[in-house]
Amino acid sequence: MIEPTDLLVRDKKTGICGTDIHIFRWDEWARKTVPVPMVVGHEFAGERVDLGSAIQGLAYGQRVTGEGYLIAMHGLA
Repeated sequence: MIEPTDLLVRDKKTGICGTDIHIFRWDEWARKTVPVPMVVGHEFAGERVDLGSAIQGLAYGQRVTGEGYLIAMHGLA
């Protein structure tokens, strides 16, 4: 179910970065930096397939990209 500030994206392409390697290896940096449980993954591109009622300015099928940063822990509305 899509919540008001959710955006559902159908991934088309993904990337792997240095952070992903740290997490995969679960090295010292990852253990002290990544809170668990946490859903990880960033550097992706796809298309918008659904969105919550508070999201404006996007169209079905529109190409979107994702970045793994949270700004002030708020959704975009």
